[in-house]
Amino acid sequence: MVRSRALQLWTRLARSAQIPLAFIHNGLIRDAGCRLMDKSSAILQLSADDLASELNRLKAERVQLKKNNPEYDSVKAAMNEWATIKNEIMDCVNETIEVMQSDKRRRRRVDGDDDERAERESGTSGADGFVRSTSTGSD
Repeated sequence: MVRSRALQLWTRLARSAQIPLAFIHNGLIRDAGCRLMDKSSAILQLSADDLASELNRLKAERVQLKKNNPEYDSVKAAMNEWATIKNEIMDCVNETIEVMQSDKRRRRRVDGDDDERAERESGTSGADGFVRSTSTGSD
């Protein structure tokens, strides 16, 4: 019964914010967690309630900190701005890549046409792809 009453008092003090946070985090949560292994149902119930209330308080405190954090708004604005800039950059990069690829294909076609023209002018290759001799046949 003493353990049960002690946990009730600690829980009441923790809920009314009369216990320093460092003590709650370092000692009370650890001790309440150990009490979850106790065989007494009243102590088990109080330990679970104590841990649940502390977790809920921490969750509410975290939400409150996120709301009141002055950096939160500036970070959120920067993230939105980055998303816009990122899309513009990606569009520009993709467009540049497409232009470079089309230029490369065009150069290949032009180089291929120049090679065919040079072969035709030198008489070493015909339209049928066979190599022709340029000798006069006076051997």
